[in-house]
Amino acid sequence: MSASSVTKAGNIDIAFGKNINLKTFANRTASNSFHSWEQIPGYSTLKSGFNNFEDAFRYAAQSAVNTNGKIFFNLEYVNLQAVGNIKAGTGLYQKLDNLGGKSLWEMNMTTEWELSQVLNNKQLLKITEFQKMGKSVPLATVKAATEAKTK
Repeated sequence: MSASSVTKAGNIDIAFGKNINLKTFANRTASNSFHSWEQIPGYSTLKSGFNNFEDAFRYAAQSAVNTNGKIFFNLEYVNLQAVGNIKAGTGLYQKLDNLGGKSLWEMNMTTEWELSQVLNNKQLLKITEFQKMGKSVPLATVKAATEAKTK
């Protein structure tokens, strides 16, 4: 974890977004992307018990909740309409008919799955700040985009 990733109060801030610019986004928001989750207290000890990335995601996100931290979600390159098609409770590795029997993981839609998890979890949503191109995006705008239907 970079020195700026944990505030002096011990808060753990987490960054989610597409990997293409996630390290830069995490540095700008002084938060931890999956690249530095190993630095979250307890992560290294517990990771051998994680079944997959879903468990790692949940641990990192819950760490932010437990420490009164924040989640910063970079919406750049995220397919918001696809997020609206992910039903609450859908697993990242679950085979889906609408994806031709493939999982969101196989379709490189991990970030869309992460966003669906945040939008469907009141605890996570409460501490999340959405951003795009370095500017804050209101929750109502995010929800409207995920609910938009293609014509």
